[in-house]
Amino acid sequence: MKLSFKAVHQVLYHHISLINEIQQVLPAKANKSDVHAQMSAKANLLDMKKTMAEVAANIESRVTYDDAKRMMDDRVSRQDMHF
Repeated sequence: MKLSFKAVHQVLYHHISLINEIQQVLPAKANKSDVHAQMSAKANLLDMKKTMAEVAANIESRVTYDDAKRMMDDRVSRQDMHF
């Protein structure tokens, strides 16, 4: 009989410690309204497509290595210096 009371006491003590852990962690968890607010602020598919199109356009319009080298190699002639 004493052994079963001891076992019940250990189980209850363990449950109390678990409940205390949950009570300490629970305030740090997000509630539904926080989750919905964050989800509404995230980027949607149209925003992502627009951003990717802008990135692709910037990549297409950038100066290539050959163009930059050609610009550096072009020199001003004397005729260009005289207006």
